[in-house]
Amino acid sequence: MTLDSLLARPEKRRPGTGEQLRRLGVDIGYEDRSVPGPPGGPDVDVTVLRPRDQSEAAPILINLHGGGLITGHRSQDTARLVRFVDDLGFVVVNVEYRLAPAHPFPSAVEDAYAALVWTASEARGLGGDPGRIVLMGSSAGGGLAAGTALLARDRGGPAVAGLLLLYPMLDDRNQTVSSHQVTLATWTRSDNELAWRCVLGDSADGPGVSPYAAPARAVSYAGLPPAYVEAGAADIFRDEDVAFASRAWQDGVPVHLTVFGGTPHGHDVLVSASPFASAAYDSRTWWLRTFLGRPGAIDRLPHTVVNAVREYPQER
Repeated sequence: MTLDSLLARPEKRRPGTGEQLRRLGVDIGYEDRSVPGPPGGPDVDVTVLRPRDQSEAAPILINLHGGGLITGHRSQDTARLVRFVDDLGFVVVNVEYRLAPAHPFPSAVEDAYAALVWTASEARGLGGDPGRIVLMGSSAGGGLAAGTALLARDRGGPAVAGLLLLYPMLDDRNQTVSSHQVTLATWTRSDNELAWRCVLGDSADGPGVSPYAAPARAVSYAGLPPAYVEAGAADIFRDEDVAFASRAWQDGVPVHLTVFGGTPHGHDVLVSASPFASAAYDSRTWWLRTFLGRPGAIDRLPHTVVNAVREYPQER
């Protein structure tokens, strides 16, 4: 992938939400709408997915799709998201955000934050519980979810109850062992370097990069909500994802970390019927059920550190 090929890529026809749901054979409610964007920016398109019949306010997942912040569309995640609605009764807000290079940082994270603000304010009307909002994302969307949570923390914005981060893209520096070690990759080192240049321009891999763009740059993760972090052992993001979990533990953030041996980036999407995909879905839903289903249950999660050191003043 090159910048020229990226810019020359033709716009694909994307099926509408109703068409996707019919193909999937799923009977859930949906609504495509535009919501207020960031100050001075355009409105943000979202798709709301929810159960047909609700007896009580449901947890809310705000989803941010992958694609390196340079490609992708929210519709690519519909099949994954309907299971959270159908199996767990969640309300899902699936967010479209602006892509680089046409819209470099901070466009995407500001769009995501605007969607969080709107969701929190409209939660009751959506059938959701404003006290149980989880930011979710895969790959670049996972990094965007973490950056949005940092932005909400620092701005005193809406409360985020949890983070569901699937093989997140967190670090613009490409200095980890796995970023060099993994060569048979669905998302390569050169792809990653191109994506970060599109998002950050000449500042990529340099000093002063914002943690809202690259969450690995944050000085501290203290004050972030409990997180589920998932990675594959054959993913170039493996080491930055493990490092995020480790530093979050040191900063007192409860984290459940799952690393699937031998699996590449996007392991659950590549072969959706594989044992790894089934195990990944079971792991995510177990965490969500345990975390959101019983008050205080997060304190008993495996692979979680609670009441660790609250401040970790290390320069990044």
